[in-house]
Amino acid sequence: SAASDVYKRQARIEEDRLIYDFNGSDPQAIGGVSAPPSLTASALFVATKAIFPEIPVNQGVYEVIEIVAPEQRIR
Repeated sequence: SAASDVYKRQARIEEDRLIYDFNGSDPQAIGGVSAPPSLTASALFVATKAIFPEIPVNQGVYEVIEIVAPEQRIR
């Protein structure tokens, strides 16, 4: 059930990249709890802008954000 699903996320900076890593999360769930890759990416871009309001919103910013979301997890 959604109440017991575990979504692990680690954010780290490595060299010139911001990496959001979802390794260790529970498998996809049936129902409206899992998200497709595009929704996951969109939410993380919005969160990044909230954390770092001074950065511009452009392709250059999106290119340095890496999302590690293994198949059958989060997606």
